[in-house]
Amino acid sequence: MKHTILVADDDTNTVTSLEEALVGEGFKVLRASNGTEGIELVRTAGPDLILTDLMMPGMDGLVFLKTVKKINPYLPVIIITGHGSVETAVVALKEGAFDYLSKPVRMKEVLRQVSRAFEVQALQLENVNLKKRLRRMSVPQEVVGKSPAFSRVMEVVRQVAPTKSTVLLSGESGTGKEVVTNLIHGMSPRSDEPLVKVNCAAIPETLLEAELFGYEKGSFTGATQQKIGQFETAHGGTLFLDEVADMSLTLQAKLLRCLQEGELMRVGGTETISIDVRLVAATNQNLLDAIAEKRFREDLYYRLNVISIHLPPLRERQDDIPLLAGFFIKKYASENKKRISGISQDCLDTLTSYHWPGNIRELENVVEQMVVMTRDQLLRKDGLPSKLRSGHAQRDTLILPLGSSLEAIETAAIQETLAITGCNKEEAAAILGIHVATLYRKLSAVDTSQNASENSP
Repeated sequence: MKHTILVADDDTNTVTSLEEALVGEGFKVLRASNGTEGIELVRTAGPDLILTDLMMPGMDGLVFLKTVKKINPYLPVIIITGHGSVETAVVALKEGAFDYLSKPVRMKEVLRQVSRAFEVQALQLENVNLKKRLRRMSVPQEVVGKSPAFSRVMEVVRQVAPTKSTVLLSGESGTGKEVVTNLIHGMSPRSDEPLVKVNCAAIPETLLEAELFGYEKGSFTGATQQKIGQFETAHGGTLFLDEVADMSLTLQAKLLRCLQEGELMRVGGTETISIDVRLVAATNQNLLDAIAEKRFREDLYYRLNVISIHLPPLRERQDDIPLLAGFFIKKYASENKKRISGISQDCLDTLTSYHWPGNIRELENVVEQMVVMTRDQLLRKDGLPSKLRSGHAQRDTLILPLGSSLEAIETAAIQETLAITGCNKEEAAAILGIHVATLYRKLSAVDTSQNASENSP
C-alpha cells in the first residue's frame, strides 16, 4: 500500500469508479458520502489525500475543505465538481484546495493530479521538518534573561516542552506567561500545528463556552451556521487558556470533562468529538485561595497543575532588567526609525531599582515611551516617567518589630503596598500575589477591626 486516499462524494457510481482505479494503483481508499462522515475519517483514520465533491448534502465541499485545513493544513484536497462552476472552483483554490477536476472525471487525470499532489506535499513536509529542527535548536529572540530565577524557569521549560503534559503557568500580570507558552509550543513536537490562544477574562461567560467548544447550526438564536470551537482548531497542537481562574464554575466542569475524556460536544450537539490538544493554562491569581473561596474547582486545579511553572516578578530578576531594557530599546528604535545608541548609567540604575508592579509589560511600555519621546541618541533619567523619578523605587523593604502577629504583618504589607502603588488596588493585588477581590475582602476586614477597636471602651 502506498497512501490512504479519502473519497467524499454522495454519487455512489463516482466513488466506486475512483476506488477501483486508485486501488488498482496500490492506494488504500476510504469512502464518505458526505462532509460530516469525511471529517470523522480525517480525525480517526488520518488519510494522506482527499478527493471530494463540491455539492454534497449537509456540509458542502467548501465547508468540508475549510474544516479539513483547520485540522491539517498540509493535507492535499482535490475538488471534484460536476457543475462546471469555475468561480466556485477558484474559491476552493483560494481556501487551500490543491486543484480541481470536472465531472465526468478521467482516471488518468485523477492519477496524474494525485501523484503531483503527493510530490508537492513531500516537499512541504520536508521544509516544515527542517524549520521545526531549527526552532528546537534556537531560543526565540524575545526570551531574554540570565538571572538565576529566570534560568530555573528556562530549565523547566526545556524539560517539559517535548512532552504532552498539561502546564499551569502562574505569576503576576506582565511576567511573560504568553512568551513562555510560545516557547513551550515552539520547542515541542507540535510546533508545526496550531497554537491557539484564548483569554478567558476577555470573553463574556455566555460566549466563552461556544468559543471553546463550538456550536451547531440552530443551537441558539443567531447560530445560523456551524462553528468550530478553539479546541477543535487546536487539534494536534497547543491551546493556551489565559486567565483560566476567571472561568465560571459551570464551564470549569465542562473543561474538566473535556480534559479527562479527550473529547468534547459542541453547544447544541449530540455527538462527541475526539481531540488531541496540549493544554497550557495561565493565571495571575492564587488558585488555592480561589479554591478556598469556592471560585475554582479543586479537581480542575489538579488536572491543570500537572507541571507547574511559576514566573518570577521582575523585581526578583534585577540582573535581567538591563538586558530587557536593551532588547526593548533596539526593538522600538527600529520600529520608529530612530538612532539610539543606548541608555545612561543613572537611568539604568533607576530602572534596576524600581519595583515594577506591572513587570516586563510595564518596563516595555516605559522604554517604548522614552524611545518615542527622546530627541537624543541616549536615553536619560530625565526622560523617565515621574513615578520612577519620585523615589518610590527604593521602597522595597518592610520593617516590623519582632513578635508582630500574622494579622499585623499582613495589614502592614497591604498598607505599604497600597502606598507604593498610589492606592492602585489592582497593582497592589498583583504585587501581593492575590486576587483583587481577596484584597478588597482583607481591606474590609481591616476596616472592621479598626472600627471595633475605636468604639471599644
